[in-house]
Amino acid sequence: MKRTLFVFTLALGAMITGGCASYAVHGSVRDKATGNPISGAGVTLGEKNATTGAAGAYELKDVKLAPNSTMIVNAPGYFLLKEPIARQAHEGHELTRNVELEEGCSCAIHGIVRDKATGNPIAGAGITVGEKNATTGATGEYDLGDVHLTQLTGLLVNAPGYFLYNESVGWQAHEGQAIARDVELTRRPETSKPLLRQ
Repeated sequence: MKRTLFVFTLALGAMITGGCASYAVHGSVRDKATGNPISGAGVTLGEKNATTGAAGAYELKDVKLAPNSTMIVNAPGYFLLKEPIARQAHEGHELTRNVELEEGCSCAIHGIVRDKATGNPIAGAGITVGEKNATTGATGEYDLGDVHLTQLTGLLVNAPGYFLYNESVGWQAHEGQAIARDVELTRRPETSKPLLRQ
């Protein structure tokens, strides 16, 4: 009985180990337009992180891959890249993944700020994107002009009586040179007036 249990334990251990195999993932990060290597790019896959060197190379060791594993590559001045990593049947435990990043663009940003509940335009709302600022007019419209954008550039909108709006979602490379960003703000609840004592 003990021998049977011991053999079963070994078999179970082998199954678990086989299902959690580790991989080494390496490659290079380059500028899509020029082909030049990008140094200082951050590469993340699961719980592993690496930074590219002068030659744009990175290496991640002991990576646990899942069917939906995604590699995230980020570098200053470039659009964020999210790329699914799927191990091909012919690949062993060393995977090569070379990636190309697109440089951020100088784009014209405009849009309208409205009340989320009523749909009415909000005048006097402050808009900040990168180093550019604007204030909405009577129609709730704003125009920031040309702004240097990367995937991580944030949009901050603030108006009296409303909750602060902070969109951390980045700009997509396919959007072109003129980008519309309409925003809906949620009104803050009114503070109850204190009861007067009789």
